[in-house]
Amino acid sequence: AIAYNGVVTDITERQEAEERFRALVEQSLVGIFMLRGRKVYYANPRAEAIYGYPEGASHGKAVKDFIARSDQPRVLEHMTDVVTGKLEHAQFQFEGRHHDGHSIMIGAHVTRTTIDGQAMLIGVLQDITEKLHTEQKIKAYTHQLETAMEGTVQAISYMVELRDPYTSGHERRVGEIAAAIAAEMGQDEGFQRAIQLIGGLHDVGKITVPAEILSKPGRLSAIEYEIIKAHAEQGYEILKSIQFPWPVAEAVRQHHERIDGSGYPSGLKGEAIILEARIISVADVIESMASHRPYRPGIGIDVALEEIERGAGSAYDPDVTAACLRLFREKGYEIPA
Repeated sequence: AIAYNGVVTDITERQEAEERFRALVEQSLVGIFMLRGRKVYYANPRAEAIYGYPEGASHGKAVKDFIARSDQPRVLEHMTDVVTGKLEHAQFQFEGRHHDGHSIMIGAHVTRTTIDGQAMLIGVLQDITEKLHTEQKIKAYTHQLETAMEGTVQAISYMVELRDPYTSGHERRVGEIAAAIAAEMGQDEGFQRAIQLIGGLHDVGKITVPAEILSKPGRLSAIEYEIIKAHAEQGYEILKSIQFPWPVAEAVRQHHERIDGSGYPSGLKGEAIILEARIISVADVIESMASHRPYRPGIGIDVALEEIERGAGSAYDPDVTAACLRLFREKGYEIPA
């Protein structure tokens, strides 16, 4: 008699799982692909649709056929780094070459896998052409808005200068000094742009002050000084309804506040004063003391720096003061013309 020994395994569940996985990949809304060497081993229907290939037509084609010539070296280098294990994965964008010859922008993410002992790449890709086009349109529109806003600020500054011609250029210079201090403090470019704009508007409230007080060559009376001091609050009232992306109106209101509470209009102390205002206040003192005024000649930058140095921690924010002193004394920064 002949006897047979064997093992019977029910693979129904595994087959069902494989079929579900295959259906998931085949119906995916993103392109899925596998590369062996530098050729397409597999591409799902969505990947082929992105490139305009009929189903199955991309199999075996060279990877470089799907990449614009200018981007081929960079993309192939990324792929090589992942295959060799130099990188675990890579994510990149490149100009793709559609089946009909036109260009498309592709976003891809690839990682390494092994099949039958051979290293391969598996990844996903998407057509991001429209997304990039939309981003470019938004960027251009944002730039247009920023340009219009800057033009508006310049017009307002010019209007203030017409009321107070003896301080012509003061607001612009304060804005530039403040932006330089912000950069020295490590603030990003967005903050630097904001602080420069705030500097250009910080004295807008002076349009409510009578011209004869603004240009008075002699010492101000107590009443006249109180009228001048009101410009900080008036500037806030003028700007508060404008929806700036930064706290412009509040910084304008606070730019004469002092760390020890001796400033105006609210007698705020320490960090109750927003950083933008703390920077503007130092830049304002530097520019004002170094420049000529109707009631006195310019005192000079050295005296101005000594003033903020003495007031560091009491009148002026110590970090802002330190950055300002480094800027002028160590890095040779000069007040803009």
